[in-house]
Amino acid sequence: MRITTRVREDDIGEALFSTLHEAGHALYEQGVERRRSTARRSATGASAGVHESQSRLWENVVGRSRGFWEHYLSAAAATLSRTSSRAWRSTRSIAPSTRSSAR
Repeated sequence: MRITTRVREDDIGEALFSTLHEAGHALYEQGVERRRSTARRSATGASAGVHESQSRLWENVVGRSRGFWEHYLSAAAATLSRTSSRAWRSTRSIAPSTRSSAR
């Protein structure tokens, strides 16, 4: 299974959360029972909505949980110079996007 993600040099969070999101898609695909005929609906999973919900689960529920940050940040703490508590709190903020959307 191959996944792709995007990286911005000024925002490690975007890379982390988009990678978790895409990993959620990959994990869902690995769990879908494959049939001999890919024309059958069951060979692609329950629905696009269920597929997306699983990727959002990994991005937002797992990736923004205190347990995730306490477990994984200890390995990167020296590089990022943040405590797990401070890093976890930074994932909980809500703010308008500063990027303009191309139309």
